[in-house]
Parts: sequence; C-alpha cells; structure tokens
Amino acid sequence: MSDNNVFKSFVQTLIEKKAKVNVYLISGIKLVGTITEADDSGLILSEQFVNRSAISTISEVVTKA
Repeated sequence: MSDNNVFKSFVQTLIEKKAKVNVYLISGIKLVGTITEADDSGLILSEQFVNRSAISTISEVVTKA
C-alpha cells in the first residue's frame, strides 16, 4: 500500500469516527480539532484548511474512561 493510500485511509477513518485529533505542523504548531473533509491538497480541521504539505503528524486524542 502506498504512503498516499495509508494517509487517505487513516484520515477517512478519523472522519468517520468524528474523532478529536492533534495535528502537528512542520513549524511545530499543534492544532486540535475534528477533521471534517480531506483531499489530496489538505484537510479541513474545525473549519480551518490545513495544507497537507504543512502537516508533520496526525494523532487521535485518546481519553481515558
């Protein structure tokens, strides 16, 4: 599976789960929110467009019950 397919699959799963995520940018900035849409150029995180080339890491926020 190519890197692009892994990215798309992971992000699509987060969208379907309506999961809260941490998005770390290459600049070091941490964004927190819910991804509502994504395509090859970027994603929408809590009504804000994030360019895919600026993303370093995406992780799901896990809460302890």
